[in-house]
Amino acid sequence: MEVAGILRLTQIWCTNSVPRLVPLAASIREPAGPPSVNVGADAVLFAVMDLAPGDITKSERLQEVLAMDGLAEARERASAHDNPIMHATNTIDYLVVLSGELTLVLDDEEVVVRAGDLIVQGGVSHSWINHTDKPARMLGVLVGAQRR
Repeated sequence: MEVAGILRLTQIWCTNSVPRLVPLAASIREPAGPPSVNVGADAVLFAVMDLAPGDITKSERLQEVLAMDGLAEARERASAHDNPIMHATNTIDYLVVLSGELTLVLDDEEVVVRAGDLIVQGGVSHSWINHTDKPARMLGVLVGAQRR
């Protein structure tokens, strides 16, 4: 899933359910479907996110980003906010910044994360901004969960 030059989500692996038995069955060894931020309650997504420099909310291509699979549903779960890409996924996210620097925008604070930083978040309203002049890359495992 990509908005060329702005944002790319590359799915490495995705399952429709959390594997409970190893070794993995042949049916689960194939990636499941295209990348989406709408991960099912029993699903797992392993992906890389590349974010170009700049604030997506100020991009003339904002509508393309908002049309990404699953983002509309995730935006509905987010708290009221002026940021149009603020979203809350039904996942527990385990993330590592591989390169660059990003600002994690939360409801009441912003946190700058850099290469090597680890982030764990669970279903909170958030968005990402790259305030630098270089691309940033994150690796993440998103584990589907049910919202309370």
